[in-house]
Amino acid sequence: MSEAVRWAKSTGVRIALIGNPFNDPRLFHAREMYRRLQDINIKVGLVHHDLSSEIGTNLRKVYFNGKCDWNTATKMVATSLNKLAEKGPHLKWTAMAGSPLFFEPDFFISNSDWATQFIDPLDKCPKITLHPPMDHDFWKSESGSPPTLSKVDVLMVNPQNRKNPKLMKEIIERSPDSTTFRILKGGWGDSFSIFRQLIEPLPEQKKAQIDFVEYVDDMRDAYRSSRVLVFPSFEEGYGMTPVEAMYCGLPVVSSDYPAIGEAVGDAAHTLCPYRTTAEDWIAAIEHALDNEEMWKNRSLQRSYILEQRQEEEFTQLCEFLSGICH
Repeated sequence: MSEAVRWAKSTGVRIALIGNPFNDPRLFHAREMYRRLQDINIKVGLVHHDLSSEIGTNLRKVYFNGKCDWNTATKMVATSLNKLAEKGPHLKWTAMAGSPLFFEPDFFISNSDWATQFIDPLDKCPKITLHPPMDHDFWKSESGSPPTLSKVDVLMVNPQNRKNPKLMKEIIERSPDSTTFRILKGGWGDSFSIFRQLIEPLPEQKKAQIDFVEYVDDMRDAYRSSRVLVFPSFEEGYGMTPVEAMYCGLPVVSSDYPAIGEAVGDAAHTLCPYRTTAEDWIAAIEHALDNEEMWKNRSLQRSYILEQRQEEEFTQLCEFLSGICH
């Protein structure tokens, strides 16, 4: 962190953006870096990706116990957080809520509108939403290399615990024997060890329908060699995987978690990852497979909407940062 401050001072930067992990109050020592940058007149902003574990836990608790929808649960948790912020000293409430405002930045950038309301309940910090950007030309073009993957019906990416691997196992178990699956390992962690244990009790015929792929050079090949992406995550900061798939024209069946909704809009078949059954998900998958062209078109139309939104957000970001400097 000291080296980062020295570098910022020597290069004369006017704005510093700080991302993970130095926006987590558990790494409280990072406050020193924020302070030192601000002391040399550098505006410090943080980039927020995911809800804190504290907020996520409270949100799920309200969602389950109240038997309510996401909008109602969101309002209840946001209201509770507002009361906490009004009563408690800044450092206390931000630490309790896991809010990155613990570091007292000059501004922050959030990657979803929905998550923003949990970060700054008193609306005191300048903020802007920039949904994770996409390289439109890259994702809409072919990879340029010969395809190496065989065609499968269903793709799942990174079956770590947060991505709901148990549901995916049930989907495989109860799907027609003819349905083929590909499970692609994520970029970090050993999600395959978890998933292989889950599917161990399945009949050999079922396991033979699963293609485990450790790594692909180009994710476009993974999407274009599949007929539908299944994304049943319990929670996400946004949902880049279904967005990438949509840019490649792949139908998407995904979780209805609010942040993911900002990614997929109404172009995906969305279901609750907590309350719906494997049969519900299988029905959605089969509908996508039976109406492939319709869902492909919806994915591509969504990608055009996201492209326009991104252009608007970059313009807004430039204006926002210009205002921060002055």
